[in-house]
Amino acid sequence: MRLVCATNHIHELSVLVAATLAIAVPFIFIATTYVLIVAAVLKLHSAAGRHRAFNTCSSHLSAVLLQYSCCAFMYLHLNSSYHPKQDQFLSL
Repeated sequence: MRLVCATNHIHELSVLVAATLAIAVPFIFIATTYVLIVAAVLKLHSAAGRHRAFNTCSSHLSAVLLQYSCCAFMYLHLNSSYHPKQDQFLSL
């Protein structure tokens, strides 16, 4: 985009909107599903059953949060405010 020597704010904005939709829609679906799972688990009568269910879901939830936070950090920023140090911080 910089090689074109034109203003690229409209293109950056369209990519930002597309990336937001591509990241936000699945994340909202997953978050809604986890709210329903937590509501169902809290209805369990035994504490051991609730503990096992939360242990099963916690690893998946941490992986989802890690993936979506990295995706949001990488794709939901404007290129005009991009700094290579941000990528180094994320990889660290």
